[in-house]
Amino acid sequence: MTSSNSPNLLHLATNFLTRPMLDPEKMISQNKSVMGFNLIWLTDKLDELNLEVDDLFNLGIWEDSPPHVGKIYPFCELRKAVRYLQSGKSVGKVVVVV
Repeated sequence: MTSSNSPNLLHLATNFLTRPMLDPEKMISQNKSVMGFNLIWLTDKLDELNLEVDDLFNLGIWEDSPPHVGKIYPFCELRKAVRYLQSGKSVGKVVVVV
């Protein structure tokens, strides 16, 4: 936007034409997806959300089953940890110790 509050059409067109293009057929064969969420409406329902979160904690599932840690890397091997995550072969959490 310029100081006159009118949109910069050239900037908008450039952003539109240079946005990433996605092919749904390729995404399916590659097991990829795109999801978008607009959660701003949750701010109007904080009381309900807090009740739901309390119910989840009351289930006690975190006490009985801690998260599975698949691999632990020292911070100096951060790149290796990221490559492992990107490989798709990781199982459980990948922890980087700082």
